[in-house]
Amino acid sequence: ITGHLHFSDNQDLATKHPLEAGSGYNPEQLIASAWATCLNATIQSILEAKGFHLASRVDVIVTLCKEETGAGHYYFQVDAEASIKGLDIKNANQIVKQAHLRCPVSKLLVGAKTVSVKNCESPINIKNKLGDKSNGRIELQQSELIRNKFGCQRA
Repeated sequence: ITGHLHFSDNQDLATKHPLEAGSGYNPEQLIASAWATCLNATIQSILEAKGFHLASRVDVIVTLCKEETGAGHYYFQVDAEASIKGLDIKNANQIVKQAHLRCPVSKLLVGAKTVSVKNCESPINIKNKLGDKSNGRIELQQSELIRNKFGCQRA
């Protein structure tokens, strides 16, 4: 399944099936990039309103998981980690929580059992965290995505 998304500003984006190779963006990439961009912009908005001019980063991991029962049944596990350089962990936690409540994409995801957001003291190198499990990894500018064709474990 391939296609194109056409936007009102005349931009065009190729899409593809999440389990097939080829050019185009799959749903995991679109969700990861949308949430990473929006959540980070919201964090920056809150920081600026408080008079802080600090760098922030949001990493989003989207994993395509196969349900334990039912052939062809899948779900997304979506996890975000945010960091704010130069801000103590207590204040950073408050800002990330505020941003998650205000971010329009977070509002779409809130309440989902397979979505999590947390603050970390410094940007985490997700590649090192995952070790050598590099099959299916696709790097995006503000987020990282992991595709897992064979399922995953729910935390």
